[in-house]
This record gives sequence, structure tokens and C-alpha cells, in this order.
Amino acid sequence: AYCDGAETCLDGTCMPGTAIACDDGVFCNGEEQCDEDSDSCAAGTVPCRAELCDETPSVCYECLADGDCSDGAYCNGVETCVERACVAGTPVECSNGVFCDGMETCDETSRACKNGTAPCEGDRCNEADSTCSCTETAQCDNGVYCDGQEVCDGGVCNDGVAPCAEGLCSEADDQCNEEDDDGEEGGEGGGLTTGDQSGASASLPGFVLTLLIAMASVMHSQLLD
Repeated sequence: AYCDGAETCLDGTCMPGTAIACDDGVFCNGEEQCDEDSDSCAAGTVPCRAELCDETPSVCYECLADGDCSDGAYCNGVETCVERACVAGTPVECSNGVFCDGMETCDETSRACKNGTAPCEGDRCNEADSTCSCTETAQCDNGVYCDGQEVCDGGVCNDGVAPCAEGLCSEADDQCNEEDDDGEEGGEGGGLTTGDQSGASASLPGFVLTLLIAMASVMHSQLLD
């Protein structure tokens, strides 16, 4: 084999050769390797762009200018080159700090800030205390079953009470799944069962349970008043 070097015969015994040394010791042109197929040394792979390579400490720098660091993304900010090293940019801040405008977000596709969705309808938004006012419970419903029925109390929308035990709520079906005796989630149902005279159990529908919880919350508030 070429790369093993030329074997020799010494006193009737074959002696191994000296492996071919290909590396020229220059860092910036890569490490040369012996190529058995061509019986020659093959050029190494250049470790980095010539202008970023420093032979003396044998290192490749990340950049010379800010443009060398850009990842092309808008929302994570503009990357910069500091002392030949890339520094991450500061994410684009889109929020205007106004509660009633909703939460503004950065849109990578349009490379601009996108308006938020107003948290309240019409003139029901209170900027001073970042709340939505209300005159009836229907104005407070966020359409999410699993976080419970929001209620209007004292002209302010209050969070609902989760209708199911943790991990047992099915948002797709608007109901609570039953839990087996061994603690595992079982079939679908209201999560609350009552025995009948035949010994069978009947599930209480999830919307009824939600209504009961909402009524209890209102009664509790009235008692406190």
C-alpha cells in the first residue's frame, strides 16, 4: 500500500515502511491526507474563508463585518460582528403597551409587527386596570370549555372555574372524560356520576356541570357583597 510507505527487506525479514506524511503544517489550507487510489497526497479541506483564517493562532474567526453574521431572520433582531465574533441581535419588540389594543406580535413573513386582537368588544375595555367591563355573563365567554364559564360580576369579567379534574377535559367534545378506579382516563362522560336505583351510573352532562359551577360562583359573590 502506497500510504504505508515502502517496505524493506532486512536480514531476510520484511520491515514495514514509514507512513507517507502529507500534511504541510499550514492550518488555513486544511489538513492534507494520503490518497491510496491516486498514490499521492490530496489537498485538505479549507477550514474557513481565507479572510477569516488566522494562521498564527490557527483559528477561524466568525466575521469581519455585520453582514457575515446575519441569519436572514427578522424577528430575532440584527446580528452584529464584535471583535470578529458574531453577537445575537435583540428580538424585535412589537408590544405598544396598550392593553386594549391586544398583544402585538412579530410576523416573520411580512417582516413587520402585526396588530394584536382587542381583548374586549366595543367600548368595554378599561385601559386603567386592564380589564373588560360587562353587563351580562355572555359578554365574558371566551369560547373555551376547559377553562370554565367566565362570569360577569360587579361589571367585570371574572375567570371561570375549570369543569374537570386536571387532564380529563376534552375541548373537542366540550365535556369531561371519566376516570377509572385505578386513576386512568376512561370513557367519555361528564366526570360526575350519580347512582340510580338499578345500580347503574349516569353521567351528568358537562354543560350542566359548568352551569352549576357558574351559578355557585355568582351566589358566592352575592353572599360576600
